[in-house]
Amino acid sequence: MSQLFSVAPFETVTPFDPAIDLEACNVEKYMNTRDMSSLVYLAGQQPTIFTVRRLPVSRSISIRSTAHSDAQARSLAFMAAVVRVQNIRTDAGVMPSWEPGWKRPGSTAQHESMTVAELDEGLFAEDEIMDVGEVVLQRANLRNGRPALFQPLHSSAVALALRIISCRPVAPTDLP
Repeated sequence: MSQLFSVAPFETVTPFDPAIDLEACNVEKYMNTRDMSSLVYLAGQQPTIFTVRRLPVSRSISIRSTAHSDAQARSLAFMAAVVRVQNIRTDAGVMPSWEPGWKRPGSTAQHESMTVAELDEGLFAEDEIMDVGEVVLQRANLRNGRPALFQPLHSSAVALALRIISCRPVAPTDLP
């Protein structure tokens, strides 16, 4: 948990990631703490891991004050903070690693932030962007000595509930 207070990059997984073994871990606890050591993964499955940097307070305030909505603030925070993503599921299989263009060797990018074009490549679902963006904004407010407690987004809870429902085995009484 000390990683939460560090200015070093921080890894997070969305609580509705399909690699999480929902029966073997307390996902609600993870949603509130973002302590990845509390997660258990399904055999042979790897979660999509978002490596994000901590935003300076001034950047967090700027994002919140210029965004026209909470969703836009989360998107901007996601774009500003993501420095690497591992195990991205695509139609072609799993992409082992991805970095925004500004992080790639030989980049001439003017800003250290993901571009709108990169966001629109379709590698990330909106619920992932919202969840990770909210974690980034909430993490900007953490300081040593304060409890690390994240307020889960309603959309993350809904996505998790849908995953639970879709993974529920069908009982003979469920069939017509």
